[in-house]
Amino acid sequence: MSAHSFIVIFVIISVTAAVMDFILAHFARRERTNSAMLLRHTCCWAGAVVLFYSLTVVAGSYLLFSMATSVYFLSITLMLVYFFFFTMDYTGHSLGRKYNAVILLLVLADVIIEITNIFFEISVHYVPQTGYIDTYVYEMKPLYYYHLLLAYTLLAASLSLLVHKLIASPEGYKKQYGIPVAGIAVVALINATFLFMPKGVYNALDYSVICYPIATYFMYWSAFKFKQVRMLDYFRAIAIERAETGIVMFDYQDRLILWNQKADKLTPEVSLVDKLSLEDFKKSYERLEKTTFGDESISVQCGYTKASEVGAVRVDYQPVFSRKNKLLGRIFILSSLDTELDLLTGFQNLDGFSRRVIDNPSILNYPVDIVVIDINKLEQINTSMGDKRGDLEIRRLSELMREHFPDGTDYIRGRDALLAAVYHNTNPDKTDQIISRICDAYSGTFQFGIASADGTDVSVKQAAAQARDNMRIKKLLDTDSNHSAVLSSLVRALEETDSDTEAHVRRTRRMGIFLAERMGLNDTDKTHLALLCLLHDIGKIGIPLEILNKPGRLSVAEWNVLKSHVEKGYQICISTSELECIADMVRYHHERWDGKGYPDGLSATEIPLLSRIISVVDAYDAMVNDRSYRMALPEWEARAELRKCAGTQFDPEIVDAFISLLEEIDSKPVIEVVESSIAKKDDQVLKKPVYKNIDGNTHVIKYSRYVLDDHERIIEADAIFEELTGYSREDIDKGTLSQQDLIPEEDRTFYLQLVSKYIGENGVACFEHRLQKKDGSTISVMCIGRRFYDSATKTTRNEIIVADSSTTWAVRKALGTADSGKTSIMRTKQIEPARDSLTGLLTMEAFLSELKVKLVSSKRKLLVLTIEVNDFDSYCNERGVGEGEDILFKISQVLNASLRQGDIACKMEGGKFAALIEFNPSISEARMKARMLQISERVTLVLTANSTDMTVAVGIAVADRNEDSALSLVAKAEQNTDWMNN
Repeated sequence: MSAHSFIVIFVIISVTAAVMDFILAHFARRERTNSAMLLRHTCCWAGAVVLFYSLTVVAGSYLLFSMATSVYFLSITLMLVYFFFFTMDYTGHSLGRKYNAVILLLVLADVIIEITNIFFEISVHYVPQTGYIDTYVYEMKPLYYYHLLLAYTLLAASLSLLVHKLIASPEGYKKQYGIPVAGIAVVALINATFLFMPKGVYNALDYSVICYPIATYFMYWSAFKFKQVRMLDYFRAIAIERAETGIVMFDYQDRLILWNQKADKLTPEVSLVDKLSLEDFKKSYERLEKTTFGDESISVQCGYTKASEVGAVRVDYQPVFSRKNKLLGRIFILSSLDTELDLLTGFQNLDGFSRRVIDNPSILNYPVDIVVIDINKLEQINTSMGDKRGDLEIRRLSELMREHFPDGTDYIRGRDALLAAVYHNTNPDKTDQIISRICDAYSGTFQFGIASADGTDVSVKQAAAQARDNMRIKKLLDTDSNHSAVLSSLVRALEETDSDTEAHVRRTRRMGIFLAERMGLNDTDKTHLALLCLLHDIGKIGIPLEILNKPGRLSVAEWNVLKSHVEKGYQICISTSELECIADMVRYHHERWDGKGYPDGLSATEIPLLSRIISVVDAYDAMVNDRSYRMALPEWEARAELRKCAGTQFDPEIVDAFISLLEEIDSKPVIEVVESSIAKKDDQVLKKPVYKNIDGNTHVIKYSRYVLDDHERIIEADAIFEELTGYSREDIDKGTLSQQDLIPEEDRTFYLQLVSKYIGENGVACFEHRLQKKDGSTISVMCIGRRFYDSATKTTRNEIIVADSSTTWAVRKALGTADSGKTSIMRTKQIEPARDSLTGLLTMEAFLSELKVKLVSSKRKLLVLTIEVNDFDSYCNERGVGEGEDILFKISQVLNASLRQGDIACKMEGGKFAALIEFNPSISEARMKARMLQISERVTLVLTANSTDMTVAVGIAVADRNEDSALSLVAKAEQNTDWMNN
């Protein structure tokens, strides 16, 4: 091919690529979002890059080549800066105005350089060449490297943001960011090759420019089409695969195109493979081979033989037609009808029970309650410990149900592990009491749903479906369930838009549950309300942050955008089966009693009850807590505002019930510790309390409240702190003042032991100690300390409250008769064994010392249990020491909760623990192993609940007092890790 022909082809392809960029910019304009606007500019400048580069290829004169090249470089810079800002917006990051201004100044400088280069060549000089497709070659000057550095820095920053989002995204969403990253990286590599590789005849051109439409299309697809196309297909595939029935689909040529695992199990004679014919499929079942499947839906009950066992299956057939009434395919739904009785539990099979009730509905004594129960994390138990272990859990729970439900109850084994009970109930509180007793007796955890059927308005089938839905929603809300990950991901997305979301939803959920109990709502409404409290504002994830967090008054346009969050929330919920039940409630939670709310102007009882409830609770919580646009109101003023708006904004009956509830709570002597983050002020100083006497015998104690970081350094303190300790704000700002500086040196060791013990066991420590002031003097203080998770900084903090005990009313009153100064502070009759500072368990040395005493003195049977978290060091290297310590802390809590009186446990090195368990001398070895297995399961659940791939090795050893020393007994336990298989 001649050079001329090659250039013509290259230019045609380049112009086509530019046109594609401009078309893509037009499509992006339709999306009408900030991200779409930035991507539209990116596409337009990408098209300009391609066009002006093509012009440099065909330019005949030096001046035209120089001008086209400068505009080409300028277009690259503008394309990359718009792409960088698009990536920032798309991934949810923000630099702030100051940094944005700096970037724009750097870009402006490059633009000026490129324009100036047309006249003075301060950046690039062009040298004529012959024998190449390209007429000129670049002679780079220092300022050109500024252009390259700026361009590649913007590109690298954009790629870094996308890669970070790729790593942080869950499985299924990674392709949304992975494909654009790969495409952009390839384009950048081709461009770098053009710039720095030796030039040949045909590699003198920058072929990366014709790849720009591909890269920009990837970004457009990722930003606006991925969730609509890719994830919908992904979720549809999951829904089909997890269906409780077998699904088989044939195309219009009667060739198999889709099936799930359940269908594979219910098709005995042939294997389901791609393009299996319908005739071969029909041969698998009796009666089905002679059945004609035409244009009508039919159901056929068929027998089949598999591995010499006879079974039954119901086949439901449904044809699928196009809009022009042409056959597109055939769908078969397979449902097993093997037996009427479940052999594992002795319960009736669901299908058998359903047919019996439909044929003879009078067998039930209406009204009846239906309770549906499902074991949490049963799939993980089956995976980690085997199906027999899972079957044992199902059998245990079924036995407890038979024990606690009344005589005459119908018991049903549903699909998978669902267990149900149907019984006549005349006492509304009876079911809750039964469930509570079963929960206390069952060693694992489960969730349940309750619904009632009267046989007329609500059938048993409808009530069973409602009970199952209630149970599934509770699983979403239950952090001990795998299903909670779905809800957690939504709440985390909402937290990214509003830093107060975590504390707000927790408060509204707590108050909403209390109010639901007071109003006597049924289990369905209580379940829906708990979910609504978490997700009523889920639509805010679609509202720009600058509007959500705007400190001043919103404009009319901004207010209209903010109001759209109810519709966005409705769309999110209605598109998710588990959340569809609250979709209308989310949509209408800003409607008003007088009809002046939004979005539809509903009034009075037209508004769903739960929407009316959440509007009251939500409004009250918003009033009594700080917002970005105002400070919190006093509680009395917020309650007065609710009363004022009762009958206009709020349902007056709900307001009365809610205020009555608040007054009842006020009358109870409850001290609540709030887990939200410390109040954030510009100077990082907490509010100074106001002190006043309430009456002659009741006084508010003067106290100081301060916060420690993970290294025990004091990072925040209130205004009383300096008065109490002598340390000023400047001392705290230095970052060197620690909690130990406040403890006299002679008290520190014992103080740390006490803190480790009580924080490790309870999460809270409360005791009296001496506090050393800045001048070296000491005072006696009452101290309360706790660990909490600060949602604002996403770290674990320690909060300390200390009060000068010498100033209390009780001490002052006693000064005339007793010398309080002689009170021994932090005195104990016996020094407790040393404890690990992280977990609160014994240290290894203290554990061995205690074990030696037990081997000599105890007459009970002794067993040592060791637990080692496999790959713990690798986990810490990958995730960080802080996350590793959190895992160890949670394991220590589980281990500590499993101990009984006389048992002890310790934290060994790394990810190892040991425990000494005492048993009655007569207990069997099987019973001992059963308890160890229970502890092992609980530790395993800690790891699975934290989404880790780590496993645990559990060893046991029974003490032989004639042979074992303390150290050898622990070593023997560490070696005996295959005891579960024996």
